[in-house]
Amino acid sequence: MTLYLAVSHLDLTLAAVELQEDQLQLLAVSCVGLAAKVEEDFVPSPQLLLPLLGGTVTKGDLAHMERTVLTALQFRLRHTTASTFLHYFTQLLPREAQIGRASCRERV
Repeated sequence: MTLYLAVSHLDLTLAAVELQEDQLQLLAVSCVGLAAKVEEDFVPSPQLLLPLLGGTVTKGDLAHMERTVLTALQFRLRHTTASTFLHYFTQLLPREAQIGRASCRERV
């Protein structure tokens, strides 16, 4: 769910805010961090996220981009995503199909 929410945040922010090309990776990591804060029990710290950016940005840059995302989303961090519908559609499947789907997951 976190990935779907992060992609939704990224998409909605790009639709609302004009950013430079060199800020896109920072935006992506900020969106993942914000989505994790909403969905996960373990929230990655900035010290864990900053190495993903190649050491080129600071903790302040990450916080500033998070504020940019929050402003663009008007602080609405919960969105309906594709995974929400996937959950509902799988509930509509016949019981046999759900059991088959579960056994496929066990093989992976």
